Amino acid sequence: MRLGLPFVLGCFLEFGVVSTVAAAQASDPVAAAREWLTTPAPDAAGRWAWVSGARAAADALAHDDAQFDLRIAVLRRALDELRPMGYADGEYELTYRIATLLGRRGRVDDELALLDDALARPPSATYEPYLRAELTQLLRRAGELERAERELGFLDASVERAPGNQDPWRVQALIERIDLRLRLGQLERATEALDELERTIERLAAAGVLDPLDRRNALRKRWDVWLAAEEFRAVLADIDAVRSAARAAAAASAAAASSSRAGEASDAAAGETASEATATEETSGRVPPFAADDEELRFYSGLARASLALGTGEDDEEARRELEALDAELDRPPLDRLHVEHALAWLAIERARFDEAERVLAKSATLLDLARAPTLERAQHAALLAALALARADAPGAPGAPGAPGAPGTPGTPGTPGTLDAADALAALEAQFEPIWRGLFDEWGRLPTGKSGWGSLHFASHRGVLAQWMRLAERAHRDGGAERAFGALVHAQSRGSLAQSLGAAALSLADVRSVLSGPDHGLLVLVPSLDHTFVWTIDRARFRSFVLPGILRARPELERLREFASRALDADERVEARELGARVATALLGAEACAELARWSRVSVIGGEFFGWLPIESFVLPGSERTLGLTHAIDHWPSAPVALELARRARGVNGIAGDAGIAGISRSADAADAARAAADSGASVDSNALRARQTPRARPTPRLVLVAAPEPSAATQTRYPELARLPFGERERLSVLGAFGGSSTVLEGTGATRRALAAELETDASVLGFVAHGVHVRELERPTAIVLAPDGPNGPAAPGTPGEVGASEAPAAADADGWLDCDELESFRLPPVVELAVCGSLRGPARCGDDGPSHLAGAALRAGACAVLASRADLEYRSSLALVGAFHTELARGFDAAEALRRARVAVAERDEKSAAPWYHGAVQVFGFGALRVAEVAAAETTTPTREPDGRPVGRTIAYAVAGAVAALVVGVFVRRRRAQPPPPGGLEGGGGTGGTGRSV
Repeated sequence: MRLGLPFVLGCFLEFGVVSTVAAAQASDPVAAAREWLTTPAPDAAGRWAWVSGARAAADALAHDDAQFDLRIAVLRRALDELRPMGYADGEYELTYRIATLLGRRGRVDDELALLDDALARPPSATYEPYLRAELTQLLRRAGELERAERELGFLDASVERAPGNQDPWRVQALIERIDLRLRLGQLERATEALDELERTIERLAAAGVLDPLDRRNALRKRWDVWLAAEEFRAVLADIDAVRSAARAAAAASAAAASSSRAGEASDAAAGETASEATATEETSGRVPPFAADDEELRFYSGLARASLALGTGEDDEEARRELEALDAELDRPPLDRLHVEHALAWLAIERARFDEAERVLAKSATLLDLARAPTLERAQHAALLAALALARADAPGAPGAPGAPGAPGTPGTPGTPGTLDAADALAALEAQFEPIWRGLFDEWGRLPTGKSGWGSLHFASHRGVLAQWMRLAERAHRDGGAERAFGALVHAQSRGSLAQSLGAAALSLADVRSVLSGPDHGLLVLVPSLDHTFVWTIDRARFRSFVLPGILRARPELERLREFASRALDADERVEARELGARVATALLGAEACAELARWSRVSVIGGEFFGWLPIESFVLPGSERTLGLTHAIDHWPSAPVALELARRARGVNGIAGDAGIAGISRSADAADAARAAADSGASVDSNALRARQTPRARPTPRLVLVAAPEPSAATQTRYPELARLPFGERERLSVLGAFGGSSTVLEGTGATRRALAAELETDASVLGFVAHGVHVRELERPTAIVLAPDGPNGPAAPGTPGEVGASEAPAAADADGWLDCDELESFRLPPVVELAVCGSLRGPARCGDDGPSHLAGAALRAGACAVLASRADLEYRSSLALVGAFHTELARGFDAAEALRRARVAVAERDEKSAAPWYHGAVQVFGFGALRVAEVAAAETTTPTREPDGRPVGRTIAYAVAGAVAALVVGVFVRRRRAQPPPPGGLEGGGGTGGTGRSV
């Protein structure tokens, strides 16, 4: 190989320069570094040596924080000298080095300019993924999520162009994908990326080419995901396992070094390590991947312990010690340090250590600008200051004014103690912080979203900020504080993706009350944060708010009740479940809110998804013998703005016309402005009185389109072999059609295709029902889908032309499989009522903070439905047929959707003693506007049933007996299907895949 004379001379010159630099650095590294800024660089081969010397001079300053700017200046000079040489790999590598140094110092603008400039130059296929990953991380941390999403696509493309083994770069891309998904609140998508990352790590480890740093980063991402999912105990168990493995490895190494019989010591150490690994695998489900450095472990352990202490009231001293130790160490990125400070502040406020909290917040305020903290972190900081002020105001012997800490980078202090009374001081504080909080929700509302919407999962972000905003607004105003607090909630909800897609806007409390249909109809609003749960009860006469302990404190009882709700029960378990349901209701809603619920016969719920897999219908009010699902007509509103939009949509179906009430809030081209104008008018119209003054329009008998027991395709059966055949003969048909028998169309078996459904929906229909399997399709953003029969070559032709409703525009693979996913469901024009007797139809990516449209029921609302019957749980087939049939009977008799479902539950529960268990009837909920009617009420019936003193309805009609008798004929054989995806381990958030244990559709 011919090296050439210039190259050889350059190597000798480089060796001499580096040696000279080393000698100079040993005596005075600062002077040596400054000399490199003024020394001219030689030409040709000598420039390589000059660049190497400059880098060595900069490295000599690595431990001198005071000379950071000098170090960066020397490296930038080296980069300038390197660029004319056309060595892209070297240029990208040095750029990456400078960028990461700037990032750790919070110099975001300088880092962003450097990366943008580098990526605009001729690319280096080898190092471009590193720069793309750093840029994606930078944009995410700065809150520029739209650009970060785009950059993630460029990162994936650069990974595909990288030479050689691409797996290490894929690791970097997956790490950035996880972080961005968490920032967008897309927990399930982050979890899927984490699974892919860990599979990649395992493959690299098996091939013997795994970088230890990649292994460590994968573990960090696992803990990030678990923290976001509030799985704090899982994080701590995993950390304990890692520490145990590290101790075992250290002991093994020491034994091997001190033993003269190295082979025997190695065997013993291997056995001990294997034992530790086995224990770890049993604890966390994974073998610990590395012996982590103590700082990293303390960082995650401290955050997990602090969060657990806030959520459960457990002792926090160990968390405090770990976080304080980290707080004293400055070798972490500013944003990580800010999170440590915020966790310490939360702990101090919770334990009434107000002076300590004030000192911590003053210190963390200096990090906001250093970290270039986006709106989220600034909103968190404002929430902490508000929490501190409220805690001081509530403390025994508190002075007249709470006082609030002022610090650089934070809003100023409204007065000093003793100069204002508490309400005035809090009002001044609210006036300063409200623009920050409002800006946060407006910013989230402008995010570009996928079909699963947006959200923010961590307790201190969306829910914590919203909770403090509402608390401060309510306390800061002597008159109208509760309404002001509700306005904060409704503003946040109006930024949800479903609300925006329907043209909803933040409206007034009077507007929300106009949707409540009578004096016995109330609204239950739940806003849980980690430390507290905020419960509001609203009806026409009263508006009350309650603050209760966080949901995590009731978690053991919640888990037990959830277990009861997921299966059939024996007699003793039914008694225990009833008693447990009463304790859970009191713990999660409070005794006063339960008393309010007892006054009502109808309840609309906002926030019920925070109980996850446990339907609120399975709660039992104290003193009652029956669950809420049997005693109350219940519907679930995604949010107040969405409910108002659905009420407007439903008014034509219910026969309401005129220019007052809900109909009076017109929707112009700018729906949001029109809604705000209506809210500003302050008019409160009794929509119940409006109904009484007007004669309902005559409507034909409601028509039902039912999709029943579709025949799965061969591809579906291969992918989901657990799907059992759903028997659907004449008895099942009679059971499920109910009173719609003479005005219904049934698509079943091989005829239940997407094209056939599209043709039926081209004609008028009042109700669309599905009794079918649900599956979890991992590759879809909204992964729940309904199993239909595939469209065959001789199947019904889709009406219309391409682009019109009914035209088959789904991907060929989806048509062949016969899945009806959320996107396809939204392509139809759906009738007012949609029934999804499909396992997990309310499951979707958990996005706490948004209004819950990321599932089949949300897609149905987008497609024109007003009320959707759906379930997060798996459904037992026979009882589902009976429930839907009884619902049809009550709906056709004129009852609205919520009351019809309540009556249907009663019919199923009274078939026999066994069927009283909520598993048979309590999992199905009305999602949307439950006051919708699709038929006129019969003259002998009312929409509010007569009740016994204990809340049980009386005067049941012959229809119950008929429905019960027909249902009894078909009870006995159950269809079993395993879950397509297991539920999240103990999580409180709704979500996960479709499927489940037990007998299901």
